[in-house]
Amino acid sequence: MSKSSELNNSLIPTEDEPLMKLSTAKYLVSFGIIYILFALDFASRYGMSTLFPMIQKELSLTDPQLGLLGSVVLFCIAVLIYPISYLADKFNKAKFISVMALIWSIFSIGSGFASGFLGLFVARFGLGVGEASYMPISLSLITDWTRKSKWGKAIGVYNSSMPFGIILGSVVAGLMGAKFGWRNTLIILGIPGVIFGLTALAIPAKKKAAPAVSKAKELSIKKSLALCFKKKTLLIMSISFGIYSITSAAVTVWLPSYCVRILRLTVPQGGMVLAVVGVMGLLAFPLGGVAVDKLIVKGISTRAWMAAIAYLVGGALAFGGFAFAFLPMVFIGFFISLTAQSAIITASQELLPEKYKSTGYGFMGAIFQIGGMFGPTIAGLFSQWFGLQSTMQYIQLFTVLGALGFFWSVKYYVKDYRQSRDEDAADVVA
Repeated sequence: MSKSSELNNSLIPTEDEPLMKLSTAKYLVSFGIIYILFALDFASRYGMSTLFPMIQKELSLTDPQLGLLGSVVLFCIAVLIYPISYLADKFNKAKFISVMALIWSIFSIGSGFASGFLGLFVARFGLGVGEASYMPISLSLITDWTRKSKWGKAIGVYNSSMPFGIILGSVVAGLMGAKFGWRNTLIILGIPGVIFGLTALAIPAKKKAAPAVSKAKELSIKKSLALCFKKKTLLIMSISFGIYSITSAAVTVWLPSYCVRILRLTVPQGGMVLAVVGVMGLLAFPLGGVAVDKLIVKGISTRAWMAAIAYLVGGALAFGGFAFAFLPMVFIGFFISLTAQSAIITASQELLPEKYKSTGYGFMGAIFQIGGMFGPTIAGLFSQWFGLQSTMQYIQLFTVLGALGFFWSVKYYVKDYRQSRDEDAADVVA
C-alpha cells in the first residue's frame, strides 16, 4: 500500500455519529435559529458601514474616526472571544448564545441614539462585547449535532449566514437610511436580534455522548491556551487568517465609502455593491464547504492547500480590480478568497481534541479579530494620507501574505491532526 493510501485510509472516521443526535426537525429548527442570529449579527455590524457617509456628514467625523468605529468591534471580539469560548465549553452554550445576542442587539439599538463620536464608540464597543464568541460557540454546537463526514458542508452552509447578513444589513440600511435616516435604521436593525436571542434558549446544548474526562485531565484556560500555541498548524493557520482579516475588515467597512467617493455612486447604490460581496460569500461558503468534504480523499492537509491557493489567486485579482476601479474583477477575487473560509474553520474543529472545539475556533477567531481590528483603522489612516483609491488596492496584499502562511502550515497538518485524534482516544480509554 502506498504512503498516500495509508494516510487516506487512516483518516476515514471509524465513528461518524454526532456527539448529540437530534431529529431532523429539531436539527433544522436549531440550525435555523443560530443561522438567523448570526445573519442579524452581521446585519447590525455592517449596516452601519453602509450608513458611514451619512453619519460622517451629520456628525463631522474624520476618516480615522470612522476607522476606529469599525475597529473597536473587532477589538472587543479579539479580547473576549477566547475566554468566553473556553467557558462555553464547560457550561450551557445555548444560554451563552442567548445572552450575547441580547447584548449586541441592545447596543445596536443604542447606537441610533448616539449624539457624537463618543456615543457611537461606546455603542460599537458594546456591540463587540455581545458578538465576541458567538461564532465559535455556535460552530461547536453545529459540529456536536452533525456527522463529522458532513462537517464541511454544514459549516459552509452556516458560514453563508455572514454574507446573508451583510446583504440584509447593507441593502436595508441603504434603502431605509435614505428614507428614514441613519438613526431609525440602526434602531430597527437591532430589534430582531432581541426576539431571536430569546428563542435561542430553546436549542439543545447539552452533550449526551461526549467522552468522559476526569477533573484531573481538564485543562485550565492558561493550559488550554498553551495547547493551542503548541499545535503549530493551528497557530500558523490562525496567524495567516488574521493577516487576511486586515484586508477583509478594511474592505467591508470602507467599500460603501469607496463607491460613494471614487465611483460617484449614491449611498443606497454603495450598499448594493456591498450586498454583491455578500452574494459572493453566500455562494462561495457552501461551495467551499462541499469542496472541503470532497477533497478529504486527497489528504487531510487539503484544508490548508485550499486556503492557500484561494487567497493567493483571490488577493491578486482583487488587487488588479481596485487598481483599475473594475468591480467585476474585484468580485471574482473576493469570491475565490471566500471559498477558503470553510476549509479554515473545519481545520479549527479538528486540530485540537474534540472537547476543545469551541476553544479551537476561539483561539483562531481571536487572532483573526486581532488582525481585523487593525484593518479599518489602517485603511482610514492610509485613506487620509494617500487616498482611498490606493488604499483599497494595496490593502489586498495582506490576503496574498496570508496565503503564504497557509502554504507553510501544510508541513505540520498531518502530524497535529493525528496527535489530536490520539488524545481523543486516550480520553475514551480513561
